[in-house]
Amino acid sequence: MSNDFEIPEVTSPATKSKKAAPLPPESEAKPDLDVKPTPKVEKPKYSEAELLSIFDEIVFSGEYQEDVNIKGKLNVTFKTRTSAQISDITSKLDSTPANLRSTVEERRMVMNLTYALMKYQGKDISNAKHEDKEKFIGSLSAPIIGVMMVALGKFDEKVYEACKVGEENF
Repeated sequence: MSNDFEIPEVTSPATKSKKAAPLPPESEAKPDLDVKPTPKVEKPKYSEAELLSIFDEIVFSGEYQEDVNIKGKLNVTFKTRTSAQISDITSKLDSTPANLRSTVEERRMVMNLTYALMKYQGKDISNAKHEDKEKFIGSLSAPIIGVMMVALGKFDEKVYEACKVGEENF
């Protein structure tokens, strides 16, 4: 061996050639049982009509708002963010030191929540100053923020799907 990383060749002893076993008659042949299960067709989360309606709302009104009921107890209203708001979030994140990626993601979601949250339990905060919304969201308990972040993620996913379907039908 010239290299420690080479795999040694293994030689096998000479073998006698064996006769192949005769095949059974066709009537005794076993059927091929390689049957693949039928794929499960998933029902779409949203109807095409609903997604097109959301897309139209975004195109003609500039934003989309939706009332969301979280776990049957928490009522909030989310709206889509503008490109200026997304740029503001990105700029703030770029100038904020963080050692962990999870820290950046958590800050990004809280900032998105600050811009997206319009109503909380019937309280309209849509016209509040941005600083006041940050204070309000900062005063909420962490588990409430957590479930709202999950709900906002689902809202954003729905809007994304609406834009995808709307673009195909535009």
